[in-house]
Amino acid sequence: MALYAWCVAAVLWRAGSLDHPAAAVLALVTGGAALVPTLGALGRRDQAALVDPVVLAGWLFWLPIFGLGGVALALGWNRPYYLDLLADPSEALAAAQLWGLVGFLSLAAGASLPAVRRAGRGLGRLLPRPRWSPGRVRLPGALLVLGGLGVSAVALATDRLGYDATTRQQVSPVAAYLQVIALVGVALVWWDLLHAPSPRGRATVVLTLAGLAVAAIVGGSLAESRATLATWVLVVLLVTLLSGVPVPRRLAGAVAVAAVVTLVVGALVGSQYREERREGVGPAGEAIPAPGRLDALEEALDRIGARGLGNVAYLRDRSVQRLEAPGGLAVIVARNQELDGRDTADGAPRVVDSMVGSFVPRALWSDKPASTDPGAISRLYFEYEANAFATTPMGDVLRDLGPLAVPLLMALMGAVLRLVHGALVGTPPPAATGVAAFAVLAVRAPMWWEGFYATYLADLLRAGLVIAASLVFVHVAVRLQDRRSAA
Repeated sequence: MALYAWCVAAVLWRAGSLDHPAAAVLALVTGGAALVPTLGALGRRDQAALVDPVVLAGWLFWLPIFGLGGVALALGWNRPYYLDLLADPSEALAAAQLWGLVGFLSLAAGASLPAVRRAGRGLGRLLPRPRWSPGRVRLPGALLVLGGLGVSAVALATDRLGYDATTRQQVSPVAAYLQVIALVGVALVWWDLLHAPSPRGRATVVLTLAGLAVAAIVGGSLAESRATLATWVLVVLLVTLLSGVPVPRRLAGAVAVAAVVTLVVGALVGSQYREERREGVGPAGEAIPAPGRLDALEEALDRIGARGLGNVAYLRDRSVQRLEAPGGLAVIVARNQELDGRDTADGAPRVVDSMVGSFVPRALWSDKPASTDPGAISRLYFEYEANAFATTPMGDVLRDLGPLAVPLLMALMGAVLRLVHGALVGTPPPAATGVAAFAVLAVRAPMWWEGFYATYLADLLRAGLVIAASLVFVHVAVRLQDRRSAA
């Protein structure tokens, strides 16, 4: 609510000097529409409703991205170069906001279908719901966290982590998906702490929080990703909301402090580190290779220390730049007719092929097309292939299948997310397995809504398999502990 009020105040303050007035108004409309489900959940005092797919989409993506990000673009606080490629940036940004609104309303409509809700709950009754005694999950959960960090360390040491500079795709998707086990461990350890018998020992709470914070920072460093820290914090938040356990104020305060410190430090160090790791250009135009990881980290820390209070402005600017998805969508909307037919001919992925390919192993479909190709979109639409730009599912469907397909496929996405929500956490009382699985999948949702349409289908399937294997491991470990205790 405070974020939306700030957006409204910023637009009113600059009402007479807006760079893109229509886009500013539509950004407020889209942000307001995204905020309505959240306000409804808060009004009902139902904390679990804050993790409903529509509510989650509103406060986790559409409000910050299309609301705050759209206002930042409309006010000129963020001026990405690619808007200069457009004949009329104001018209394109306004159209992008309209498509953002269509996408959100269609997703909400698909998720609200009564038949889909019933089907989700029916699937939930078929899934196993083991009941684990408090304290039994902490050890196997911690092992999953350590295992995920180990995967990151090995992948980093063997250069199997990160993105290929030419394709803008992950070097090793296997390593990226195996790291998911760490988040499953985080979810289960936090669930176990919340359900520990009262009073919870102060030492236990402090050690758990400190351990998770340190592991999050280490995990973010190994993954060379600023988003890793945010996902760890979000997993803790979602598990808390779904647990139904009243959280003492002291514990909530400690979690909030740890989360803020972790996010600020991670975002600051991660942003500066990524800048240091880029290749430079010398005085004569020659390429200067990027420094090694340790050298880049040392240079990043030196720059942060020398900047002092200037880090506040630096972090603000970098945060605003992370919210420019409406700008990327504006480019696709504006250049769609210009490139009609050329983009898929020049290698851009086809939406239907990508959707079908998400469910067919490459072993059975040897020439299966890639479900995403950020390099092709960057080359064709943004004329700069060395970066992956936000396309959003609405932009992806619009450029390939046309405007009528956007609401239909976004409604399908909403229905799929409702099925997942109903199956995992739609049947009370919540089980640790369902809560952990849904929390880990839900924190991946911003990636789905920022990228290609078929991304969410492939990611649900692959991450879901890793999550299922992790939960089987934990269940076996808990049963072994139970047998030893009974012996």
